[in-house]
Amino acid sequence: MTVLLNRDKVIESFHQLGFVPRVGEFEDRILIQKSVLLLQLKGLGTTYPYRLHLRGPYSEELNLEAFAHRPEFESPMARGALDRDERAIVAEFGATFELRPNQLEVAGTYAFFVSCDGLDHLEAHRRTRKLKSFVPMAQQALAISRTKRFLYPPTEEETREMKDEFAVWQSASLGSARREHD
Repeated sequence: MTVLLNRDKVIESFHQLGFVPRVGEFEDRILIQKSVLLLQLKGLGTTYPYRLHLRGPYSEELNLEAFAHRPEFESPMARGALDRDERAIVAEFGATFELRPNQLEVAGTYAFFVSCDGLDHLEAHRRTRKLKSFVPMAQQALAISRTKRFLYPPTEEETREMKDEFAVWQSASLGSARREHD
């Protein structure tokens, strides 16, 4: 039952995202793997096991399922498998990420290091940069920033601390702007 529920949630998520994967295409398999990992970490309710592989986080079970049910994956349809909260997660994912292999490879790898390996954000960033060195630094920074926004938003206390820290800079900037204007 869990396998069917997993598959239905993934396929309906792809339908909601407008993603029609071609299971036989390498880049689409990257998109499948990394999208599902990020959605799962956010709370989609799927239970695919992931481990670190050559190109980052990878679920053999998801890969086998995609090939075994290729027609379903390649023609995603609404299935009623997602509840309201899960539909909101998929919508947020779609608003945060573009379905581009490099972006999702970096995002998925960074998220795996933080959420699955328990690394702090700085070490996860360092290891992601090393593993994904073929992705330009600017693209890596954007993908990691989006991952943080999607999976690890700051707490209220962290937000307060940032506001306090940046208040000095903001005040100095406003003072400088007034002097230039006078």
